[in-house]
Amino acid sequence: MAKESLIDQFEERVGEYLTGAHTKKAVADLKETLEGYDVESVGSDYKAEDDDILKAFIDAKTVEGRSEKTINRYAYMLEKFINSVGVPTNKIAPEHIRAYMAAEMERGQSGRSIEGIRQIVSSFFGWACKEGLLKKNPMANIGAVKYKKEIKLPFSELEMAIIKLHCLDKRERAIIYFLEATGCRVSEVCGLKRDSVDYQKREVKVLGKGNKERIVYLNEPATVMVQEYINSRKDDHDGLFVGQNGNLTPSGLRNILKLIEKRSGVENVHPHRFRRTLATKLIDRGMPIQEVAFLLGHSNINTTMTYVFVDKINVKNAYDKYA
Repeated sequence: MAKESLIDQFEERVGEYLTGAHTKKAVADLKETLEGYDVESVGSDYKAEDDDILKAFIDAKTVEGRSEKTINRYAYMLEKFINSVGVPTNKIAPEHIRAYMAAEMERGQSGRSIEGIRQIVSSFFGWACKEGLLKKNPMANIGAVKYKKEIKLPFSELEMAIIKLHCLDKRERAIIYFLEATGCRVSEVCGLKRDSVDYQKREVKVLGKGNKERIVYLNEPATVMVQEYINSRKDDHDGLFVGQNGNLTPSGLRNILKLIEKRSGVENVHPHRFRRTLATKLIDRGMPIQEVAFLLGHSNINTTMTYVFVDKINVKNAYDKYA
């Protein structure tokens, strides 16, 4: 039945652009080619939860020590992809991938988001081929998606001053000064304990992505603000920054920043902008990019470069100095 259905579908499609005689010849050739082969129909109700290669990929990423957030993102994106395609991994072809990406684009996904999908799917199939689970990589000829890269600006000195003026309490001030000085990620800030900070050395022990530990540093104002906040607390919780029910959560931290944004009138007050601001300031003042990358917890310098805003005035001044 599956073979007859395939031939019927083929005849219908080629009949749209071939003449009657040519269609008959193409169908006859297909029948002859399929002689001796069993054709199995793969229904579109195939589910990612049944895909052993996907399970093995997720297990591999877990063993590699990838963060829970990264693993969940991989699992979500790949499950959505396979469920949409409705075909097992070993039967996915380039046309399936292109059709999925085109459908996501039609849904209004940005070029940047489509490129993110492509990178995850490419990582999955590249891994499967290296492991010998697939003979061919269907991503081999699917290139990167071009998209317009928007310039993400760091905070100006004036914006930082305004943000600080609109902090209502010691906790808000401590958070703002801490983010400005360290450029830590949300998850890193929320995972800190009181004993993570050495006030004498002005050092903070941070657990970053992939369970990698690193040291970040506090400037004098940040050290004072964090100490004042800790000394004002009446609780005995061991978290460095706390909310109503213990350690401050990522959503709780973002909500605090949103409230400060609303009060101050400064746009885009979010944790990553503090990272971008710190990276730009340090590079601008002559800190080697390898050291900035280490400070931010980047294993790849190219990632750090995407954080850095290059001011045209600074470029001109540098040119005048060195040319």
